[in-house]
Amino acid sequence: MAQAYTQTIIVSGRRVAHARAAEAEEWMKANAPWQDQTGAARKGLYTEVREAPAILAEIIFSHGQDIDYGIWLETRFAGRNAIIAPAIDFWGPKLMQDVQRIVNLGLAAR
Repeated sequence: MAQAYTQTIIVSGRRVAHARAAEAEEWMKANAPWQDQTGAARKGLYTEVREAPAILAEIIFSHGQDIDYGIWLETRFAGRNAIIAPAIDFWGPKLMQDVQRIVNLGLAAR
């Protein structure tokens, strides 16, 4: 029974992670504070969900490899124009609340 419960929590949590990652990607593109002259930087923002046997999910927030200046967008002017750290600050607590709700309220997928 404990194994079935754990598996249900993992499956439900991964579904939430994929849904939140998609929302977060759109949020980053809409809220990136810089002036995007070519559109490449904004278009290249993405999230990726990684899964492993002992891990619920890992969400990666990143700039695409199509631009070589993503690091400068994040660090220039002491991070004033960053979008990755603000995205993690905004979406991290939402994801944790979702997982907590799944565990506390029994909203796990069947």
